[in-house]
Amino acid sequence: METKNVKECYELLKNKECELIDVRSPEEHIEGRINFISKNLPLDEIKSWMKDLDKSKKYIIYCRSGGRSSFACQVLNDNGFNIINLSGGIMSWISEDLEITSN
Repeated sequence: METKNVKECYELLKNKECELIDVRSPEEHIEGRINFISKNLPLDEIKSWMKDLDKSKKYIIYCRSGGRSSFACQVLNDNGFNIINLSGGIMSWISEDLEITSN
């Protein structure tokens, strides 16, 4: 498992080198999400959605501030996935003045 900062993750996403997973609740996801295509796969359902991920792909995992995503990354890493934790979550993304999308 790796942890990368906002600028590093932004470059990976811009270059389509990773897929983005938001492990926050659906309500949090609707309120605002990183402005790249992301899957909302809540942490409390990780055991059910983990089996549907492709182990040949690389994923960036994020939450609000990094706690839930860190836990999710550990679980996914332990199960053989190629995972990057976005350090500081969406709050660090916002603090870098990068775009978010909301409904």
